[in-house]
Amino acid sequence: LILLNVIGGIKFFRLDLTTEKRYTLSKATVNLIEPIEDVILVKIYLEGDFPAGFQRLQSETKQMLDELRAYNSNLEYIFVNPNETSSKEEREKLYQQLQSRGLKPYQLQVNDQEGNSVKTVFPGALVSIGENETAVNLLIDQLGTSPERQINASIQNLEYTLANTIRSLTSERKPLLG
Repeated sequence: LILLNVIGGIKFFRLDLTTEKRYTLSKATVNLIEPIEDVILVKIYLEGDFPAGFQRLQSETKQMLDELRAYNSNLEYIFVNPNETSSKEEREKLYQQLQSRGLKPYQLQVNDQEGNSVKTVFPGALVSIGENETAVNLLIDQLGTSPERQINASIQNLEYTLANTIRSLTSERKPLLG
């Protein structure tokens, strides 16, 4: 038991005992991520004090990135809180930068000790490989569905969303539109 614990501390692995293999990376994702030799840097703007649904999205994103890192040690990620700036002007400037890069802001009603307040969150990430960088929104917009269902759908599509973003950054040929 001690030996298994030591081996588990050295090598990352996860057993997926679900029948639909929900927490196992697909072969296509593993084949995509393994051969990349450049550093894959993922900046996730999902840090801070959120409601439970966004905390789940944050923890599932971290677990997915840990799973991807098990297949490619060049993957690095950092969680950033865009609301944690020294002044309001800097925060507004950062919000503008994130929006111009393609991240979509969401306004949340948060109950805190002072009452109700509105908090701006950017449930997305900037992924860069070498000199290429792109934005990916981790929260899937679905009109007419509850926020809880949107978060559940986003968590279920997290592997596809990240793999598709990495594929678009590593593909050498850009598809032609006609």
